[in-house]
Amino acid sequence: MFYKGRRSGKRPVCVSSGSLMFTKENPEDHLDAIYMGTVNEKKVFGESAILEGGVRTANVLCCSDTTLLEIKRAPFKQFLLNYASKAQPLLRYLINQLIDKLDHTNNELTLARNTLYEIQRQEVEQAQFEVQLDTP
Repeated sequence: MFYKGRRSGKRPVCVSSGSLMFTKENPEDHLDAIYMGTVNEKKVFGESAILEGGVRTANVLCCSDTTLLEIKRAPFKQFLLNYASKAQPLLRYLINQLIDKLDHTNNELTLARNTLYEIQRQEVEQAQFEVQLDTP
């Protein structure tokens, strides 16, 4: 395991080669992890660490031989200050990564909300059916 969730996330990481799998602990069954996705080469994860420290929320496992490059926060900030015009494409990339993650999270929350709504609707229908059976 490369990273374990709930630890400090101070540096983003670029996958130079190989691939990584992301999982989260299943709160209902601690032995069963929830698959969150895979990151392949030339992708970055932990990019929010550039903006703020924070806690990593996922476990990261190597799927194959993998080479990673950790991006240290202070030199990265210095790069942004010294080479602002050259940093713009990189910043756009990082912002797009964050937007994609927000969109993905929004889609997951919508699906979960719709599933919960459907379960509640079925429970109400079941309760109404049971009341009808009990009524003479």
